Order: sequence, then structure tokens, then C-alpha cells
Amino acid sequence: TEEERRNRDEIQEFVDGIDSSNEFLPLQFMIGLSGHDPERLRVISVKVIITEVYPERIPTVDISGKDCGVSRGDLQDLELRFRSYLEPLANNGHEGYLFDGLEWLDSQIEEMFANLEENSAEEEKQPDTVSFSRVWMYFHHIYSSKKRRYIVELAHQMKLTGICKSGKPGIICIEGETQPCEEYVQALRSLTWKRMTVRHRETSEERQWLRFSDFKEIQLEPGDFRSLLHELNLSDDLFEILYQL
Repeated sequence: TEEERRNRDEIQEFVDGIDSSNEFLPLQFMIGLSGHDPERLRVISVKVIITEVYPERIPTVDISGKDCGVSRGDLQDLELRFRSYLEPLANNGHEGYLFDGLEWLDSQIEEMFANLEENSAEEEKQPDTVSFSRVWMYFHHIYSSKKRRYIVELAHQMKLTGICKSGKPGIICIEGETQPCEEYVQALRSLTWKRMTVRHRETSEERQWLRFSDFKEIQLEPGDFRSLLHELNLSDDLFEILYQL
């Protein structure tokens, strides 16, 4: 760019010792190196300060970036590698080594941005894995009409399915995406119960694994409840687990 050309001319002028002031004033400039992702502008700023000890000693360099996707730790590591690249060139007496160093730095930053863009593209290709849970809770009893209404309404609100067997003992089965299921259990724990215990948990990554189409309250005797579990093709041991037989 025009700005980079001016920077290069100023550096060369400084090195050749022909600046008009004839004073060793520090030369300071900043360049911005960006990636090639058209949907996101990533810019890393490189601040360079050249003093009268150049080229015997390497310039002071500060590399920074805001919202560029590169961590501060990685930028600090890049600074160290940049200095390590410049030092042997300075020791060899190559006056124009800063130009070579900036070209090296540009290639390193371009590679960093390319890796970020590649990783971002891979993440977009991979669909988020959704896990499903089925949680069985055992209660000493569920009689309160207020609690029974809350149990059903909360399940509907959180788009969960299952059943609530009211009476004594009370049993609730909740199923759906894992996170809402856990939040539902915690919400019920916040209520006052004589006894509430999570007796069984199951998980799957297949939506077809779910057994209920909605959430509703039921009132069944233990024998009829066992038959319901069988109809739903649930574990043969589940009844014994819930009732601890």
C-alpha cells in the first residue's frame, strides 16, 4: 500500500542517515496486517520504534490485536519469535534486515489467520451434538393440587415430555434435551417435599429414543404402572429400581 511504501522509504532514509534534521530522533510507525475472510475483518497491529542504535540492535516491537481472534498469549509468543528472527540478522550486519523481518511477520500472521478461518469453517460444518435424557424421580407422595399443576405446566413450558404419577408414592418421569431436564429436576428440588429422590437416569443422542409424546398426569395402581412401563418398551428392571424391590 501507499502507507507501507512511505514507511519503507522513511526506514531506508533513517538507515542511510540522510534525514533532513540530522538528529537521531526515534522513528516510530505502525502497520496493520489483516486476514482474508470477507465476512470478518481481523487486524493485528504492529508498532515498530527504531532508535539510533539500529541496525546494531533490533527495534522495539509491540504486536497487539483487538477482536482479531488471536489470544494475547499467542501475540506475545509471536513477538518473541519475531525478535528471535531479527537477532541473527542484526548480528550479521545486514542493515535492511527489518524489511525481511516484516515480510516474515506478515507471512506468520497470514498463516495464523488462515488457521483461524479454517477452524471456524470446520466448526460450522460440524453440527452441535444434542444429548437427550430421561430422569425418573421418586416422591413420598404427590397430593398438592398446586404442585401437581406446577409439575405439568413447567414441563410444557420447558418443552419436556413424560408422566407424573400422583398419589403415594409419587413418580415423575421427565425426558427431552439433557440441559432442560436437569433444570426441571432442580426446579422441583427447590420445592418442599417430604421425600424426593432421583432413582434413575438414562441418556441417548437419538431423538427417536424418546418414549413420550407429551407430558401428563396419571393415577395408576402399582400393577397398572408396571404394565405401562412394559407398553412403553422400557427396561424390565425399571419398576424394581423405582420401588426399590
